[in-house]
Order: sequence, then C-alpha cells, then structure tokens
Amino acid sequence: MTKLSETTDTIVLNYETYPSTFTAYPDTLLGTMFQERNKELQKPTKDNEYFFDRNARTFHYIMEFYRTGRFLWNETSTPHVTREEIEIEFDYFQIPHPVLDHIENNPATIEDAAKLVEDFTEMMKSVIEELRKNFRTKICITFPFLKLEFFAIEPNFGRTRSLVEPFVHTGCPITSRFGDIIKHNLQLEFHGLECHTSVETIENEILVYQWKIIAPFAFKATEILAKTNLKDPNAKEF
Repeated sequence: MTKLSETTDTIVLNYETYPSTFTAYPDTLLGTMFQERNKELQKPTKDNEYFFDRNARTFHYIMEFYRTGRFLWNETSTPHVTREEIEIEFDYFQIPHPVLDHIENNPATIEDAAKLVEDFTEMMKSVIEELRKNFRTKICITFPFLKLEFFAIEPNFGRTRSLVEPFVHTGCPITSRFGDIIKHNLQLEFHGLECHTSVETIENEILVYQWKIIAPFAFKATEILAKTNLKDPNAKEF
C-alpha cells in the first residue's frame, strides 16, 4: 500500500466567494484575515486559493453565515452535524456563540419542529390507510439525505406520492431522530402493523433512510363480500 505524504498530498474542497463577504464581519477570523491592512495574514497556495484543514461538513454552515448573516443549522433537521462540531468550528473562526443560543432558544423554531414531527406521523398514518383502501399490504419509502434522485416509493399507488412528497427533504432527519418513537405510536394505533426503518451509508455519510411497512388487511374477504351484492360460489347455503 502506498502511503500518502501528509505534507504534500491534499484534497481540495472549493468554496468561492468575495473578500467583502468576510470583511462584513470584521471581528471574525476570516473577516480579520481579508482586511486590506492584513495582507501578511493571507497566504494563498496558488491562484488565490487558501487551505483550511477544517471540518468540511460544518464549513457549509460557516459559509452560509458569512453570505446571509443567518445560521441555517439546527439540531432537528441536521443530524449529520452535531452541535459540538458546530461550536468547535465557531470557536476556530471566531464567530460569536450568541448566534447558536438564538437558534437553540427560539420557541417558534421548537414549535415548528414539533409540528413537523406530528405532521410526518399523520402522513404515515394516511399512507397506511391508503394501503388498506387499495387492498395492499406492503410499501417501502426511501427518504434521501441530500440527493433527491434517491427518493422512492415502491409500489407507488393511489395518493401515496402526494402524501409523502412534502416530506422528501425532512423525512431523513425526522426518521433519524424520532423514527423509533413514531414506529411505536403507529403500532399502537394499527393492530398487527409491522414497521422497519434502516439507514444506508457510504464512508460514514448518510445516503438514505428507508421505511418498510407491512399492514395486514383490516377486513377479511368474507366480511367485505357480506357488504356487497356479490355471490360467493364457495359459500355454503343453508
């Protein structure tokens, strides 16, 4: 096996922006670094590229803070980046922590998150009812983490797609955080229901969360026929 040199071999993750994006926040590391008076702090490798050996997953949210002035991360919808990781990177880039505290303690954010979990649970109940209405017993729903092409419903019938599609972006983080609790509540409401969730990853990165639901028919065939005008040739006459 060839061992890569730790000093010369690097992987470049590119984020392009303007110096003014950073200098709008002069008290932060990048804001200070790109001030005109601090040219000596700027050490580009080539073609105005700068190397930071930092957490790539969290850097997306650091960049969005600089670009928008808003912090788009929260613990409910972003399970692949922990609060501890975010705090470490905020410390490194010298971004004040009150931004984090505001996100954590905003009641509207908490209420919205709670409603989203409840709405997701109600959606799953509607999917189960749709199974029964269409005389089906099984369905598999795949929620993508990032790549929307992984979104899938098998089989796709009735209203299932229109029910599930509003949660294509949130199904993955909701399942990650609350999947077991939601399964428990669904099984309390639907007798004999089987629910299974699984996660697929590549190189420790989440690709999809998948729901597999097996819902037994609510009624026996004989019970259904008894409510119709159909004659059962196998029925015994007395």
